[in-house]
Amino acid sequence: MSNWTHIIGSLYIETYTERKNIKKYVENILKNAPKITGSEDDADIFVNPLSGYNVSSWKENKNGDFIHYQTCVCITLAGDLRDRDMNRTEEEFNKFIEFIKSKFQIYYSSIAIYEDYSGEIRQYRKDWD
Repeated sequence: MSNWTHIIGSLYIETYTERKNIKKYVENILKNAPKITGSEDDADIFVNPLSGYNVSSWKENKNGDFIHYQTCVCITLAGDLRDRDMNRTEEEFNKFIEFIKSKFQIYYSSIAIYEDYSGEIRQYRKDWD
């Protein structure tokens, strides 16, 4: 019988980047992020731009309007990781977090890792400011 760990949660991050397609920008950076692995599939990572905008640029578009950007995204993690134990998943998660911290500002996070075999749940909630 295989041991499974499950990871679910999200990170609210600030990119400090004014891009029209912030989602694609973050996805390209995440291609180099350490993986949170399982023997069958790795954890899924989704990039969700926040709605609206949080930055207005002094540059004007062709209509004379200010250009607006959303620089924050929510990175969502979800994975059912076969043949993994809690400690290995936590180690890989910590490497992933260190990568994210080296590229972006993490404002908030809420992550849970659950191990089937032991029934243990570890929760990671932190305000990073």
